[in-house]
Amino acid sequence: MALFLGIHTLKENMGGGWSGYKKACEELGCKALHSYYNTEKGVGYCITEASSLDKAREAHEKAEVPFDDIFEV
Repeated sequence: MALFLGIHTLKENMGGGWSGYKKACEELGCKALHSYYNTEKGVGYCITEASSLDKAREAHEKAEVPFDDIFEV
């Protein structure tokens, strides 16, 4: 498993949010480890453990959490 960093522009409606994202990760065999928010800058970050970049992207899409970018760290 690898670690992936998701970068998000914060919007009023972030879909299912962190709880929905954690559930989507569980269903896809990933693990949502942590999220960080900087509301002053309007940016959010999340760390996900997944088998591939595609799985991390799929979890975001399943939870309806939009992202600017996701990359392996």
